[in-house]
Amino acid sequence: MFARVAALLATAAERYVPSAFAIAVLLTFVTFAAAAVLTGAGAPAIVVAWGRGFWTLSPFAMQMSLVVLTGYLVAAAPPTDRLLAALGDMASNLIQPFWALPLLAAGRLGFRDILGHALLAFFVISALVSAAFWFLPRLM
Repeated sequence: MFARVAALLATAAERYVPSAFAIAVLLTFVTFAAAAVLTGAGAPAIVVAWGRGFWTLSPFAMQMSLVVLTGYLVAAAPPTDRLLAALGDMASNLIQPFWALPLLAAGRLGFRDILGHALLAFFVISALVSAAFWFLPRLM
């Protein structure tokens, strides 16, 4: 049953969803029109700004392609494969996650007692990491 539903959805997507290139061309024209309406700039100024902006993204695109390639190479390496398999085996054993329960019991703590502290630490660390990613490019 699921296979038939999946095949039906795939057929509908192939029939009605345009190609990625068509979507990119359409969004280029939508962006061009939005830039003309919102900024009041003429067509030559918009084309020049688009051309300059395109080439400023080139270093970032190269970095991201290297990140993807390096990530694949690291993940496909045999030592990493063995490590990931070992981590997966640890998570598949339902007894393993309960190692924290005796520690909480020894400290006479319940999950609700530490949840507030865990959430506070999560939000503080998230704010610090977000601030670092926000300010770090501006400092360089």
